[in-house]
Amino acid sequence: MLDEKLMHIRNISNMMKRHKRILIYALPGEGKSTILRELKAKYPEWTFYVFGREVKYKEPFIYELPDAFLPEEYENALPEFDVIYCLQYSREYKERITGVSFGDVYRPMHDYLKEAKYQRAKNINIAGKKFKNLSELKKELEGVI
Repeated sequence: MLDEKLMHIRNISNMMKRHKRILIYALPGEGKSTILRELKAKYPEWTFYVFGREVKYKEPFIYELPDAFLPEEYENALPEFDVIYCLQYSREYKERITGVSFGDVYRPMHDYLKEAKYQRAKNINIAGKKFKNLSELKKELEGVI
């Protein structure tokens, strides 16, 4: 089965070999920050910028576009770039990794993960339980927090 998160990381990594100025865009809640955090750890020689930071851009860089990006509104605020990469997960992938379905309605990855967490939480009843330390409580809540 295809892991779309790894696919996005691989695609961006391959782009980093050809381009030195990359813009990344994702719809709100699609997991852009998670992927960029992993890339930042993997490629310390690259500079990662978040929209709104007015600095002299050091190449090579990845620039994170805002979630509510409107091209005409922000066009002059963007650094010069080589390519824009759009990140989004398929509905099938979200359903497969979380076990949650919203039908044909679009929901961001964040909503799937949140709902999966709620579904795990409803199977746990900690009312009136007592624990001797935090590790016991953490073990009881594993998979929920």
